[in-house]
Parts: sequence; C-alpha cells; structure tokens
Amino acid sequence: MRNSPVMDFDRSTKFSSAENLTTNQKNSLYSPEGCDLDTNDDIYTTEPMPFIQSVGNGKLVVNPRARDMLSRIEKPLVVISIAGLYRTGKSFLMNRLFGQPGFSIGGSTEANTKGIWVWCRDHPWNEEQCLVVLDSEGLGDTEKEDGINQDVHVFALAVLLSSCVVYNSWNAIDESAIQNLSLVTQMIEFIQLSRTEDDSAGNDTADDVFSPFFIWVVRDFSLSLKIEQRPCTADEYLEHALKDKPGARNLQRNEVRKKIREFFPTRKCFTLKRPVVDEEKLNNLDELPEDEFRPAFLEEVHRFIKCALGSSPVKVVNQVEITGHHFNYLAESYVSSLNNGSTPSIPSIINHIVEAEFIREKESITHNYRKKMNERLIKPMSVEELDNFSAELRSEAMKRFKRHKVLQKASNTNEMEQKLTDTLWELQVHYERENKRISKEFCSDLIKELYATINRRLNNEEYNMYGGYKAFLRDLVRLEKAYQSTPNKGPMSDQVLGEFVISLEGVKMLIRSGVEIINMELERRLSQQQGSYTVLLPWLKDSLVGSVSQFTTLCEHAVKSMSTPTTTAALTIVSNNTPKKSPSKND
Repeated sequence: MRNSPVMDFDRSTKFSSAENLTTNQKNSLYSPEGCDLDTNDDIYTTEPMPFIQSVGNGKLVVNPRARDMLSRIEKPLVVISIAGLYRTGKSFLMNRLFGQPGFSIGGSTEANTKGIWVWCRDHPWNEEQCLVVLDSEGLGDTEKEDGINQDVHVFALAVLLSSCVVYNSWNAIDESAIQNLSLVTQMIEFIQLSRTEDDSAGNDTADDVFSPFFIWVVRDFSLSLKIEQRPCTADEYLEHALKDKPGARNLQRNEVRKKIREFFPTRKCFTLKRPVVDEEKLNNLDELPEDEFRPAFLEEVHRFIKCALGSSPVKVVNQVEITGHHFNYLAESYVSSLNNGSTPSIPSIINHIVEAEFIREKESITHNYRKKMNERLIKPMSVEELDNFSAELRSEAMKRFKRHKVLQKASNTNEMEQKLTDTLWELQVHYERENKRISKEFCSDLIKELYATINRRLNNEEYNMYGGYKAFLRDLVRLEKAYQSTPNKGPMSDQVLGEFVISLEGVKMLIRSGVEIINMELERRLSQQQGSYTVLLPWLKDSLVGSVSQFTTLCEHAVKSMSTPTTTAALTIVSNNTPKKSPSKND
C-alpha cells in the first residue's frame, strides 16, 4: 500500500509552478514545455479509435483494430483514463493530455464518447515509454440502453486498465459530487479480489491492480479555496471533502468516502476556473485561439497536464510492466468476465501475465542460444567442444533468468526454471545431431577432394601395370595422412573414414586381381625367354673362339637382351662376333 495519501506535486516533480510559467507556456495548451509531439506512424494511429465498444444487451467487445495496434507496442505503458459525468468536458482534457486535438467535443446534451476510446503515442517526456490515453463513456447518460450497469462496467474497466484515473466533475466537491462516485463502491463489490496466500502475507499485488494514481479535476470552480474560513490548497480541499462526517445519517455517505480513500490512496486535486466568459464559446474550446482563454484557466490546465504526465506511473501488475500485448490480455479478460457476469479472477490474470512473460523470456533466451550456436557451427566441433560451449550458453541463460525480478518472485519460479533447463538440454541434443550432420558433410567433402587424384589415375588405368597395386596402396596411405592432419572435422571423422575404406575393398580387389593377371603373364613370358637362353648358352660356349673376355662380353649382351620377347638380338651378337668356321661332319 502506498504511504502518502496525497501526492505533493511540487516536491515529487521538477516542473515549474504556475506562477513561474512563461507567457508562451501559459498560452500553449497543446505543447507544454518538454513535449515532443512526434508520433510513430508505423505503430500508432493519427486519431483516437474505439477500444471497448458496446454491442447491445449490456455486452462489451474489444475492437480488433485497436487490439492489433496495441499488440505492436513493446514499450511499457503509462495509461491515463478519464471518467466522470457525461457532458463534463472529459474529451477536452484528454486532448490537452495527448498534446493535440482528436477526441470529439460536442455541443449538445448527448454524450459524444461511447464505450472507451484509445489513443497512443510515445510518451512526450520519456521515449522509453508509451502514453495511452483512454476517454471513457460519460456516467449517468440517460440515453443508454443498459443504464447504471454499463456505467459500472465502463468505469470499472477504466480503473482496472489505468495507471492514472482522472475524475472530472463540475463546480465543487460537495456531497452530491461524492455520492456520484458511489459507482466506485458498486465496482468494488462487483470486482472481488481472491487474494492468494502471498497477497495476505503482504504482497502488493492488489495495490498494483486496483490502486491507480487518482486526480480529481473540478471544472468551472468559482468558490474560494477555504476550509472553515482559512485558505487551503486544492489537495487539502479534496482531503477535507473525503473526511468522514459525524452523525448517524452520514454512515452510508462515509462508507463511500472510505471506499474512495482506500481505493485511491494516492490523490491529487485541481480546480479549474471557467475557461471563457462567453458561454457560446464553450462548445468549441478546441477551435478557440489561445488568447481567448482566461489566464487563470491556462495556468491550472498546465499544472494538471504536468502532474498527469510527470507523475503517472507505468501500468504494473504483480511487478510486471505492462506492454501492449499484456494490455490486450487484461482488457479481454476483464471484458469477458463482465460479459459473463462473473468476477474477474485477478490471480489467474496475474498468473497468465507471468506465464506470458516467461514465454517471452524463454523465447528470447532460446533465440540467443540458437543464434550463438549457429554462429559457432559454421564448422563442426568436437563432442567436448560442443559440450563446453553449450554449458557456457546454459550458464549465461540461467544467470539472465535469475536476474528477471518478475519471474523470480513468482510462485512457480522453480517450475519455470526447470522448464527452461529442459528446453536448453533439448536444444543441446538438437545441436549434437546437427553437429554430426555438419561433421559428416564436411568429412565426406574432404574425402572426395583428397580422393580426386586417385580416382583420376583409376580412370586412366594407371594402376593396371606391374606394381600397380602397391602404388594404389601408397596413394591411399598418403590420402589418410592428409585426412587425419586436417583439423576441426568433428565427431564423424573416424566413421566417415572407416566407411570410405570399406567402400574401397571392391576397388582393391579389382586392382589386385588385374595386377596378378599381368604379373602371371609377365612371368610366363620371362620363363619362355629363360628357356631359350638355356639352349643357346652351351652352343655359344662351344662355338666361341677367342679369349675369355670376349665370351664375357657376349654373355653380357645376351643378358641385356633377356627383356625382349625373342632372342633375335642375342643371335645377332653371336653371329657378328663368331669367326667363320666350316662345321664338321660331327656337327
């Protein structure tokens, strides 16, 4: 629960007081100092759009177009809604807050705003946040089919969805104005919070959901700010009005006051003078030049704008800063409960938001894991390298998870941590398979590259010769050495090499068989040649005339000619070197 019932605007913000505003600041309703009016057209719309609409029979529906727009907003939302009796100028204040005209301001007694309208832009004073302005249907519109029930529902939604509620009323904070807020008590009775054990132990979940910053704006205030004839501030004026009144007849009224105080523990009040003197101009305030507004009105409007923009917090549920997709879920959950006549289950909504936050965080962590692992797996890793790298990524992921304040304070933190751990282990198994696939492709390509020379020699029949089989084996040994010396082949290196060696058994057999046939033929021919020389040599010995040296020379020539298929060369030598002699009869 917040400690201070009234926000001291001058101490809690750094904005100038009304007395110190420059002339330009006083006269500029749409561009208060520091406001950047640029909007992101890729996300936001150029004008307000219906957000929650009535479809008859007391039923409400979330506009799909608005939901789609909000789902694209990833920044934390500062949500400011305005409620109050219809025809009290709520849309005028919304246009001031947003920084440009857009919400309709009508001039008849009919309410202009139906349901809840939404307009979003980057926060003018904090670009890391998104400002969401909600303009709600006026209370007490007698033309509505569903009367008080729809009033309660619309007001309930405005409060539940907001981080700041602006309540707009006329003239003074009197008993009538306070009783008009009796809708708040009806809303509280309708929306029952089933507190969890953590809530009852002091958890601020309920405050996060139900306690927006509350600003009461009193329009056309013409009284003097006094309490018992003593001057007072607007905030003191509000607190005095919300104090319990003595007497039995005030018991019910005091109950309303108590509900307001409990429901909105942080409060602020602004009293606005009548903007113009001419009543006819009241219907077209957005079209009036600035110099036609009363200076006192401009000053107080600037103070209101600066308070609302500067002091409204980010919408938070269970310490989760609400972004666009969270906001959609909140709105749809509340609308569904209201349509069904059931009470919104705040714990279940909180659980859903925590679960959605966990899913987003897990997706982000696993995306980071995949990204870094894919970058590393351009080339295969060894089993040990992949294990170590995956362990580093898991450690980094768990540190990130433990730094997430929302998830660490959830009731099922251990369960979510185990889910994340299981997911990361599943990813490691996936990348172990992927590493094997990459390793197998890399090794297969390497084998093909190294085998290309051997394959070319096979096609050219270079191994189909005497000694070809041994030459083939020598080339395979060189291939294996080159393969083994290549680094970063991954876990499939030995398997791919083994499969390759087995695939060559048939090639080895063919080469070996072919070479054996060639060797047998060569041996046969050599044997025939050796037989011819066995007959020739005795004859040469008997026929030779001369010295031993001449015989030796003849033998050397004979030996050199053994590699030829015939003995022609040897016989020629013998014929040329043997002296002519007539054979005897015995020859």
